[in-house]
Amino acid sequence: METDRSLFPLMPAETFGVWLRPHIEAYGSLLGERSAAHDYSGWAKEFRGRPISFWSKVRWRRVEGDLSELPLEQRSHQLAKELATRFAEFESTGSWRATGVTDSLQRLSQLVHYVRANGTFPAPLVCLAADKEWLLLDGQHRLGAAVMVRGCLAGPVVVWLGEDDI
Repeated sequence: METDRSLFPLMPAETFGVWLRPHIEAYGSLLGERSAAHDYSGWAKEFRGRPISFWSKVRWRRVEGDLSELPLEQRSHQLAKELATRFAEFESTGSWRATGVTDSLQRLSQLVHYVRANGTFPAPLVCLAADKEWLLLDGQHRLGAAVMVRGCLAGPVVVWLGEDDI
């Protein structure tokens, strides 16, 4: 894990832990033979098609703001609404439509309870600044939970925002 961590010298430990650590634990090292980044298609999705060399130079800053005012890409809002709709369907029918994420229902349920109880997310969102919008790298289920429990977020949302100076 430390070898993988060293690939991202400018990334805060919290960002690495929230965004990349779960994938490394599930699929193996970015440098290992099990999933060398070029072999595991999920890495291309996680990295938005950008090479590790790009991510090693991204600078990160912690941002706080009202969720409704964050310039998140439209795709993230659409996916969050879709997750909320699927969850509502599950609650009324008991049937869950697969999302491609094996524990999606469990994660949503836990996040809804957490947000209702605490008024915040259990971890920051992770985004990349791209032109005038932010690409959501990690936090889709948190965003979906926020849609489901409108008004339960009691304060600003914390975001680790990556910015490319190159």
